Amino acid sequence: MRSPRLRRRQTSSPRLTPTGSERVAYCAPPGLPKCQRYPAELSGPSASVGGRRRETPRWTAGPSGGRGTIPRMRAELGESPAEATFVRDTLLVLLAVGAGVVDAISLVTLGVFTAAVTANVVLVGLALGDADSHTALRAALAIAGFGVGVMVAARALGPATAAERWPARAPAVLAGIAIVQVTFLAGWIASDGRPDGVALDLLATASAVAMGGQSAATRAWHTGIATTYVSGTLTMLLRDLAESSGARPDQLRRLSVIVAVAGGATVGALLLNHAHGSVPILPITLTVVVAIGAATLPRRRRALGFEA
Repeated sequence: MRSPRLRRRQTSSPRLTPTGSERVAYCAPPGLPKCQRYPAELSGPSASVGGRRRETPRWTAGPSGGRGTIPRMRAELGESPAEATFVRDTLLVLLAVGAGVVDAISLVTLGVFTAAVTANVVLVGLALGDADSHTALRAALAIAGFGVGVMVAARALGPATAAERWPARAPAVLAGIAIVQVTFLAGWIASDGRPDGVALDLLATASAVAMGGQSAATRAWHTGIATTYVSGTLTMLLRDLAESSGARPDQLRRLSVIVAVAGGATVGALLLNHAHGSVPILPITLTVVVAIGAATLPRRRRALGFEA
């Protein structure tokens, strides 16, 4: 049996009763810090507590029959998830160009791959077969440096949800990669663009660390593409074409990355022939541009409840 005290508390509590249409506060998803106010024609019933009106934040159906607030925001701002995907893919292509330039530099001047790093496994075997211990060591250092870059960047990025188009820590990771690339540039300038001996090993390791970090950062964008893993990207593209499977945007994205890497290698070779001393500046510039883009473009979208 309920106590009288409890019964009195229940009977004395005010009831919420609808009072008609007026302006109400339309709340966006959890990412939006405060409610947005919209005109009265979009408003619905509010409520009164003890005779006092109060605004009731809620969702309403839009013209399409769905939730009306966020589609209206998107229309007003001229933004869409497709546009965000396009921007992300553009940044991905820029990093792929940088990876192509880096591999051109590393292969021609360092004798190893620092972006397409798995090719160094073959180089290690060839060097051991030719009794070239120095080349074998340099190729092994490139593999190890790439692994360190991947692990450090992955730990820095942290876990990301599948819907997170822009990992929150990606700009900071890309900034760290740019710092490593600046270190490579300093060594490049100090050796007049023609390193030898221990300088070869140090520059190969530094370049591989940067490319490992870039690979981890791009994989965190959930595109299924790593800018340094061209053979895997090509395999997925050809498989989709052979099986007539996969979405067309995914196929175009993979093809764009492959072409970008090849184009970057071409540009890198041209710069090595005509601007040898300044060629490492291009990958640094591309990394900085992508870091700025990843830092500035998604903020407004996250605030409005779009996928980040």
